Amino acid sequence: MNMITLCMGVIHEAKNLNYSKIEENVITLFQLGGDEKHHYIVSVDSIVAPLMVIPNFNGDEHCYITVAPYNNWNMYFNRFISKCVE
Repeated sequence: MNMITLCMGVIHEAKNLNYSKIEENVITLFQLGGDEKHHYIVSVDSIVAPLMVIPNFNGDEHCYITVAPYNNWNMYFNRFISKCVE
């Protein structure tokens, strides 16, 4: 007997956020879509990496902060130090 396991995830669409913004900055502000039409069901295989999301308590109810992956922080600090030395 074959059993196929199908794993799905719910993705909430972010407005004005792409991964290049996260690659350029350690911390990025963005907004999540506010209604049900911004939710998508996707295969777990299509999820590349987790994303840390924190509510922005100074913004509106849909405003959030994301932090770049920890293993990428060294390139941000190297870039920052290089700019200071120039």
